Amino acid sequence: MFRSGRKWFSIASILLFLVGVAHTIGNLLASGDDPTTRTVSGVMRGARFEMGLGMAPSMWDIFQSLTFTMSIALFWLAFLNLLIAKYDGPEGRVVRAAAGVSVVGVGALVVLYWYYRVPPPLVSFAVVEAAYLAHLVVNRPRPA
Repeated sequence: MFRSGRKWFSIASILLFLVGVAHTIGNLLASGDDPTTRTVSGVMRGARFEMGLGMAPSMWDIFQSLTFTMSIALFWLAFLNLLIAKYDGPEGRVVRAAAGVSVVGVGALVVLYWYYRVPPPLVSFAVVEAAYLAHLVVNRPRPA
């Protein structure tokens, strides 16, 4: 995982996992003690949508499911990248391809959170993006 040419990729993947941990903890510990937040969460809990299969989740249920989808996806991607770092051959072709895909995906998240002006994930993903970019810069292919 930390073999030659994989250090920044592995660091970035561990950072991605830690962003998932922070995201999960932040959502589990988030309190809505102010009146506006209580009002909004109350309305979300009351708004139900018939979605088939005898299910009618509330907007709050949908919001919570999307919140934990993000956590699961971050853990999944981090572990997948760490497995790639561990098992890819010495040339590191798959690691490089995975780093490129990660730069695009994480970069899209940075742009998303910049656009919507949400600082915690913006800063967190910017750090992860920098680490994946560092991998690509440090390990750029050498001309033959």
